[in-house]
Amino acid sequence: MTPVSAQNVSWFEQEHFQHTEDFKQLTYVSSPDQPFLAVYLEHLANDGGGGGGNPTQTDRMYAYDTAGTHLWHYDVLTPPIAILSKEDDRFWVITYGAETLNTLNGTIPGSPEEAVRHLYFAEFDIEGTVTNSFVWGITEDVEMYINDICFDINGDFIFTGRLNPPDLSPAIFDFGEEQLTLDPNLWTHYVARATTDGAQDGISTFTGKRFGSQRGVITHLAQNSTDGTIVLAGRLNDTLHFETTHLVGASDIYQDLCLISFSENLEFTDARSVLSSTYGTLTNDLVYNAHHDRFYITGNLGNMMYLLDEEDPQQGHTGTTQNAYIASFSDLEISGGVYLIPGDMSNFERYITISNVLFDNGYNLLIVANVHENAFWIGEEPIQIDVPFAVVDYELVQFTMDADDFTLQDLYFSEGVGQVFARNNCYDPASEALYMAGNFNGDFVYGNIAASSTGGLNDAFILKQDLTETVTSANFEASSQILLFPNPASEYIRIETPGSVLVSVQVYDAIGKICGVEQLSSRVDVSRLSPGMYSAEIVTTSGKIIERFVKR
Repeated sequence: MTPVSAQNVSWFEQEHFQHTEDFKQLTYVSSPDQPFLAVYLEHLANDGGGGGGNPTQTDRMYAYDTAGTHLWHYDVLTPPIAILSKEDDRFWVITYGAETLNTLNGTIPGSPEEAVRHLYFAEFDIEGTVTNSFVWGITEDVEMYINDICFDINGDFIFTGRLNPPDLSPAIFDFGEEQLTLDPNLWTHYVARATTDGAQDGISTFTGKRFGSQRGVITHLAQNSTDGTIVLAGRLNDTLHFETTHLVGASDIYQDLCLISFSENLEFTDARSVLSSTYGTLTNDLVYNAHHDRFYITGNLGNMMYLLDEEDPQQGHTGTTQNAYIASFSDLEISGGVYLIPGDMSNFERYITISNVLFDNGYNLLIVANVHENAFWIGEEPIQIDVPFAVVDYELVQFTMDADDFTLQDLYFSEGVGQVFARNNCYDPASEALYMAGNFNGDFVYGNIAASSTGGLNDAFILKQDLTETVTSANFEASSQILLFPNPASEYIRIETPGSVLVSVQVYDAIGKICGVEQLSSRVDVSRLSPGMYSAEIVTTSGKIIERFVKR
């Protein structure tokens, strides 16, 4: 496939955020009235002492509507662990802090218990007002880390991380009705649940090596929204010990990608190693897609890679973790995937990385990658970016891919001499826009926008790319062959298919979950659906296409 220069791209809110050291998080918050973005940036600014004073750091939370209008911002004292959207005009910020947590309209006091750290959970509305919050006190006896957190199918928090005593003495850790005795020689990995009113509602643990270089790290989790299965993913070097079994990792040369499953009630069910690689196996993102009924995972790995049941390893880049992969799985078994490998595998400087996994309204994979190379491979397909390339260049590449067979559909790239890193991205299903956020240093050109960074520091950026002109199904030359009306709808939608026969209609919500609707010929009853954005998968004798509609 020949990549093309991106079209329909615009800066978000302003040309770019100048003198900003690092872009951290970007979260899309859906709302029938006004969707918006919650943004966390880390700023650097000179201290004003004259003569080029030392930069000072300010962590700042922003909110913008999807047109780029600034809604509000405030300075935060500690970086958030996560910013989560519940798709109900609200978002949650989870962060560690000291005695108080700073917000737009005041402060949240810490835990009344004696603690060395406080773990804050705070819910905000579109105005920046705190609508709900709770705090846990973390004592000096136990170090508690959260590596990943999300909402479960009931709207509660599920999260994973590790526990260990700070010294070499056993420690007691209380979580709800559970009391755990922590072995100081081991890392205690956990998956836990908490309600949005702060109740600690269950925890399940397993252990692994604590000291030495070959330690396992569990970094991500996701939940099957249909059957409630919770999956953890991370790197395995040594051995993980569960209540009824253990999982042995690879040798010191190879490291495994391990997948661990728990029931909705946090009961351990299975653990497997599904990928081996030299050097490091890293997990960058793990998601579940209800439409495809599969988990999708992405990360980076070394030069000898086993992923898709190959008899011989895939030969990749000779660097440590310079190759990328995207894969899907169900029941902890890899069902498909693809490697992304730099074109010059002999050069240690080259690499590819993917930050997170998204899906468009057609349930295709929507991927943003950082590529330190002007030629690379996606699976068996060579890609050449025909732009001037220097050793210090890092380009942004955005592409869509079929989520079943991982074939490329569209591919766009950035240009210019500089370093570009897309760190976090999100998709707006209502306007079919992709928001890409990160940092750049030097000259940055992406489609019809261009900028140069200021003062030798990294500048942060948010780009908005309109994807409405992207065809969502190869089976139709134009979506005008399908008529869906009325739109918006309150009671029903009617579908007309000139030149073909309607076979079936399936309706999905904004996260890809099937909605139970009644179809009578070309008429579909949507009266019981909640207000919001939906997708109708329309199958005819000519093929299949996705059409969006709004339920009032």
